[in-house]
Amino acid sequence: MAWADKVIEPSNRSVIIGLDPGAGGALACLDSKDWTLEVFDTPHLWTIVNGKRRRIVDVKKLSDLVVARRPLMISTEKVHAMPQMDVKGIFTFGRFYGQVEMLACMAHTEFFETDPAVWKAAMSVNSDKDISRQRAGQLIPAAAAAGLFKRKTDHDRAEACMLALFGAFNKGLNPRNITMKG
Repeated sequence: MAWADKVIEPSNRSVIIGLDPGAGGALACLDSKDWTLEVFDTPHLWTIVNGKRRRIVDVKKLSDLVVARRPLMISTEKVHAMPQMDVKGIFTFGRFYGQVEMLACMAHTEFFETDPAVWKAAMSVNSDKDISRQRAGQLIPAAAAAGLFKRKTDHDRAEACMLALFGAFNKGLNPRNITMKG
């Protein structure tokens, strides 16, 4: 019997997953029982689309990551197409977003989405990716000490961590002394 077939009462779940969407995104798994954190880059595969090499989400590996943690909630931002995105990119991004929404549904997990402006204001950040990395390091010093936000491309990890925190706050939880799992 698959895990999704077993309905696990929300009171027995403690992990809030912050998900920065996209093939280049990240997941932050914050356990509200012991305030430990795991951070993963979104698993991806390479494929050829119309002769071009494209990165797509490895949905199987993503599903395995999420299901193994039995999350209480997946917290993500409400996404929409951006003017600079091409048609294929928009379709791929929307497809991934739908897959995550379906994964949450099948895992009997709350799917909490919010406008980027709302969660970013609550976390005191804006669209500047460097500010996101700095702020995530202030909010979760253990993650910064572990080097999770040191590269410019680590802004996805930083935003996933802040989305997990935002999800916790919206559950009425007060994260404190967050440490890295393992």
